[in-house]
This record gives sequence, C-alpha cells and structure tokens, in this order.
Amino acid sequence: MALSFGVEIELLVCPRGTPSLSPLAPASASSLQTMRPSKHEPKTDNMPEIPRYWRVELVSRVLSTTTDWQNELQAVFEVLHDECKVRLTTGCSMHVHVSPYDGRYTAGQLQKICKALCYFDNAITKVMPAERKDNPWATSNKLKRAYTLVPAHSWAYIFKLLDKTTPKHVHGMLSGGWRWRSRYCSWNFENVTEACGTIEFRRPPGADSPDSSIHWAAFTLGFVARALATDWAPYASLKTVGSVADLERFILGGISTLGPTMNGALGWRIVEDTSPPTVLTAEELGAIERKKKNKDRVKSPFVEKVSGKCWARIWQGR
Repeated sequence: MALSFGVEIELLVCPRGTPSLSPLAPASASSLQTMRPSKHEPKTDNMPEIPRYWRVELVSRVLSTTTDWQNELQAVFEVLHDECKVRLTTGCSMHVHVSPYDGRYTAGQLQKICKALCYFDNAITKVMPAERKDNPWATSNKLKRAYTLVPAHSWAYIFKLLDKTTPKHVHGMLSGGWRWRSRYCSWNFENVTEACGTIEFRRPPGADSPDSSIHWAAFTLGFVARALATDWAPYASLKTVGSVADLERFILGGISTLGPTMNGALGWRIVEDTSPPTVLTAEELGAIERKKKNKDRVKSPFVEKVSGKCWARIWQGR
C-alpha cells in the first residue's frame, strides 16, 4: 500500500539577524515553503502575540510513502532552526492531508475510514494535548445521536449509516449535516471531490521539530492505512469504543503496511494525555467564529497549492 500526503505546520518564527524568510526555502530543501511575515492583525483568536515573532505556516509539496519523506522534513527543519528562533503557542496546529497514491478514494474506502474515525474518536481525543482535545478548529466528527446508542445497541446502526457514504455526501454526513457542514472537524472531508482529493486530519498540535512533525504525519498515515485494510464487519457487534492501547496497535499495524520509508517515523508511544481540555471564554469563542467566516472564503493552503492557486499564504491562525 502507498499513500500520498501533504502537511501544513503553523509556527511563530523570529529570524536570526536576517530581514527575510527567503532562505528557508532553498532548492535543496524546498519541500516546505514558508509564508512571508504577516501584517499586524487585530487579535481575533486565542493565540497570543509574541514580540518580534512572525506567524507563518509551512506548506509542503505533495509527498508520498514511496519516497524518503522523513529526510525532507528533517532538512526543512534544519534550515528553519539555523535561520530562525521557533516558538509555538496553544493556537498553533499541524494538519495532514492524505489521499490514495494511485487515484481517488472510492466510496468503500471512505466508508472504512469513517468507521475507523468514529470507533476511535474517544481515543484520539484522549491522546491530544489539552488545547486540541475540544478545539473549535477541529471538533469531533462522531455522529452524536447515533454514538449514544453504541453501549446499548452496538456499532451496527452507525456502521449501517456509514455504509451509505459516498464521496459526494461524506462531508455533510461527518461534519454536522448538510446545513451545518464545516471543514473545522477533526477529520475534514471537504476536499475528497476536489482536485487534491484529500482527507485532512486537523487535530494534531503544532510541531516545532522534525521529530514531532514526522510523528503526527506517521500517526495519520498509519491510521488511514489500517482503516483501509480492516474488515469492519466484526466490529459492528461491539458495544465499546476503541481504547488508546487499541489505537496504538491500530496505527502501528497501518504503518507496517506502508513500507521502509515509515521506519521509526512514529518516534514515541501513543499514550493518553490526562490534562483536562482547555476551556475558552465566550469572547474567545466568538472571535473564532468570526474568523471562521472570513476563512471560509478560501481553501486550505495545501489544497490551494496543489490546485495551483497559490504557493504561499500568510497564516492567520487556524
């Protein structure tokens, strides 16, 4: 099995004695391209400003599990840290876009991924740091009413619903319904029918090192690979949700199918983060909702890059 993917990584950077970020994208390490420094903006999200630091978003080219993608990320971060001081805040995140290597997702493949993300929704939430557990930029996809039926009635009903999933309808089904559908979900299906054809995993925290960026890329790739390889029929009769230990085995199983370029990529164990979810104020939530309306006018940077609409865009906090 092989998968194509791309990453978006949000950071704050302070150049080391240079007024330009252009050295961060040399020909020898051009997998990721940095944004130019953003102009001053009113503070409209929960990410604090840091004096002398610029908000940027690193946006990769299309990578694949058939090439040495880990070395590409290593090279980019080496240049980044040579040229800049790097910081993260709780407003930073990393997004991973994944698609089949040799084409688009079929309805059957999407159905399998949907079953996996529903079954492991609780476990994925548990392994996230506090600021990503209940985050309005990456909310849970689970079908809330149907989910409450699992302890008494098993997964059969939800899986029956998900068996009706098609590329055209999956985004509406997994993001709050047709009327309220949104890209701001843990797993965003908005682009499966677009040119890039990806599913976007929006839940990971910001990454300020090659190890952390590679870890979350491997987490996502392993999850998708294992979801596609799993026969979900035996799970339909279960009345429990996947545990964190189950999730780790699941992801490791997927990684093992993706070949030698995945060796060592996960880096560290998948364990529960027991910190409570970050609670945002009403003012912060209101500001985020206003910012979402502005951001809805454009696609994500990776999607725009793949479609040729842009190669770099100022990060406005997501």
